[in-house]
Amino acid sequence: MVFTTESLQDAHRRKWGGSSEEVAVYRAPGRVVLRGGAAMAALDVACYVTRSRNASGELRVISENLSEERRWPLSALPVVQPMGDWSDLVVGAAKELFRAGYGVEPANLRVHSGVPVGAGLGAGVALTVAVARALLDGRAVEEAELVRVCRRAGSRFAGQPWAELDPLATVRGGLVGEWPGEGAVLVVVGEKVEGIAEMARETAGTQEAWQAGSGCVVVVTDAARAQGVEEEIRERCRLAGGVEPRVYRGPAAGGAGRQG
Repeated sequence: MVFTTESLQDAHRRKWGGSSEEVAVYRAPGRVVLRGGAAMAALDVACYVTRSRNASGELRVISENLSEERRWPLSALPVVQPMGDWSDLVVGAAKELFRAGYGVEPANLRVHSGVPVGAGLGAGVALTVAVARALLDGRAVEEAELVRVCRRAGSRFAGQPWAELDPLATVRGGLVGEWPGEGAVLVVVGEKVEGIAEMARETAGTQEAWQAGSGCVVVVTDAARAQGVEEEIRERCRLAGGVEPRVYRGPAAGGAGRQG
């Protein structure tokens, strides 16, 4: 799902009003686990949060994906309790920023996420980081502090079993840890396609292949055979109904991967 700054601002104004100059756009990417959690890489799919100010003394948020809206008076942040749904990550980010000494101003937020929920690509992490950035509204914060705030919002307030690497990969927007190998290829199928993981495990050149939620993640480390594996995966996805896998190529020598 591709968004432009202008389309995001237009959607925000249709709900909350204001001018384009008054609507700020913040982004946080999804992420995928490599090697069972030893490393993570950020992807091109992302969660976007648009922000404008309001005079109501409230934090207001609407999820475009779910067509649901939530509101909280800022005076309730110290005592607000989780509701057991997506909005816990939003108000959790606000509460943890407040606890960390960052003032939270009244704001209208609109969430537009292209990260598939339940696919193991960190949709909740991306939402939390994007919301925290929107609430900070350009104020400087150290990377480590933002990671701590977002992890507490997820693990302490919303009850998510996040490790520090989860928000760190999203906050950095790039590779965390070691890519599986030079010339490695990471293939992410954002919805379930039967037989992909099994096929990859039986293919020469595949280091790892596993199911993550409803998304199949395949890491191919033999660069010489990677193209053939990619082609077979694409063909199986096509036969499964036109599913388009995302392919990320490792660096020639360290650094973040890139989409191919």
